[in-house]
Amino acid sequence: MKASKLNRTHFVYSGILTIGVDLDDNARFKIVAANKGTNGRYNNVMDVEVKPCDLFNKFAKEIAKSVYEHCNLTYKCPHKKHTCEMKNWLVNFNVHDIPALPYGEYRIDGSLLKIHQYKRKELISCVRSYALITPKKPVIQKKASLLQGVSNVMT
Repeated sequence: MKASKLNRTHFVYSGILTIGVDLDDNARFKIVAANKGTNGRYNNVMDVEVKPCDLFNKFAKEIAKSVYEHCNLTYKCPHKKHTCEMKNWLVNFNVHDIPALPYGEYRIDGSLLKIHQYKRKELISCVRSYALITPKKPVIQKKASLLQGVSNVMT
């Protein structure tokens, strides 16, 4: 997939998205998140392996729904393998219910695994991305609205 900058805060993605296995109980997502330490090395802060439906429903339902809508599919879990052409897909990377993470630079490795008989794992695909976790900017009220609030209190 190719990422292009739309503005200061958003990217658009274009390319072909192929899910090579059925996203059911025989598939797993392995996610390893590491933050960059003061010495420049990355230290693992999260290493989990979860079923796709559990991941989508718990942490990334909005992102999954956005992908499904862009591909003209109905969001449902489990899902059959498919291929979709993404053109200028704009996504908001808000994820929910993730434990508190310290601010800083992160490296996120994601792998899609297929579980075979006797719990043998086959790597289907993987991706590595880098992110910067920053606090949300506080909303600053304008002077006019503050003065209006003071005048209402005085009358």
